[in-house]
Amino acid sequence: MAEKYKVNLVNVTASDAHAVTAIKTASAQSVKAVLTRMEIEYAQGFPVEVYAMALYDEICENPQLILEMLPGEVLHFLIEIWEKDQLQVDAQHWDYLQYLAMFGFAFSMRKDDGSPGSDTICYIRDMKDQFYFFLKSRSSRRAMDRYTEWEMIIRGLLYCYGLAEMKTLYRNSLIVSRVETASYEEFDHFMKCRASMWGIGMFLRTTDGKTEYMQHMYVENPERTLREQKEHDELDYCLPDKDQLIFLAQGGGLDRNWKGLSDLFKLLSEDLKMDYYKASISIRTMVTAIQNGWSGEALYNRIQSVTFADDRQRERGLLALEQLCDIVPLFSLKGNSRSQVRKMAQEEELKQKKQRFSIVTGEGSEGKHEG
Repeated sequence: MAEKYKVNLVNVTASDAHAVTAIKTASAQSVKAVLTRMEIEYAQGFPVEVYAMALYDEICENPQLILEMLPGEVLHFLIEIWEKDQLQVDAQHWDYLQYLAMFGFAFSMRKDDGSPGSDTICYIRDMKDQFYFFLKSRSSRRAMDRYTEWEMIIRGLLYCYGLAEMKTLYRNSLIVSRVETASYEEFDHFMKCRASMWGIGMFLRTTDGKTEYMQHMYVENPERTLREQKEHDELDYCLPDKDQLIFLAQGGGLDRNWKGLSDLFKLLSEDLKMDYYKASISIRTMVTAIQNGWSGEALYNRIQSVTFADDRQRERGLLALEQLCDIVPLFSLKGNSRSQVRKMAQEEELKQKKQRFSIVTGEGSEGKHEG
């Protein structure tokens, strides 16, 4: 666990190597996957250098692709690399460097001896010459912020819905972000080329190819989820505001304001002495189960792997789970929680009662009630 947060001081140096040198550190299959995401056609059977050159040519001809494909934090890290001789680097930065290598900007030279200065980041001088002022421009900075916000909104929606038509995600993301100028084609391109979105799920199409869906990786059974969503035609997709969605996305799909979440985490980390990482994974597993419709005894069995010291601790854990079951957005309910659906049902019942009751006034009387 300590390694996850370990920070190293690394040297930064320029390299006169071609960008293809960095790109081809990935496999040919990986480079071809990126070309596919960019909707670039290619022939099969060539060595990785050929595909790497195709990728290099495309991003040099269309620098805007870099803003669309790479997250803002990765590009900010790239600018730091260009501007400094040494950097404090943690595990997250090494992940960023994998993105930068894939697009030919930089690569690392790491040694296993752990000696001071053994880690070095090399940036490709030619790529700095081509992209430095482009990425430093105000228009590029605004684009980074816009794309980052759009990504966070989409992530937040997917954490709520689990599975949704692409057009639903497009429409709701625009309602929340108020980006009125983005076309569906732009949204579709962004969803498929944004590198930081590649690992969160998969695209699904109906057999006739007319409808495309996005499925989050937390969905356990997409066929069942889609069927259950269709069974709730009366429900609209839940649409939290922008700040709520960004907050949810930044929390990895967990909202610390959910009733029961902090109590459960405290129980696991303090009373049961779990480390932060293990406690977080346990809670993530439980929340994912709830979102997929698990409740009652079936859900409680998921916590049986946690060893409680006494019945009091167990009761606290089960109470926290019951509270989470009531407030966590469910995939089958289109991102609505059980408590939200219950409240909507109560409001609808009250509305119908009011419609059945009217007051008819007549001459010579104060009023007549009809039911």
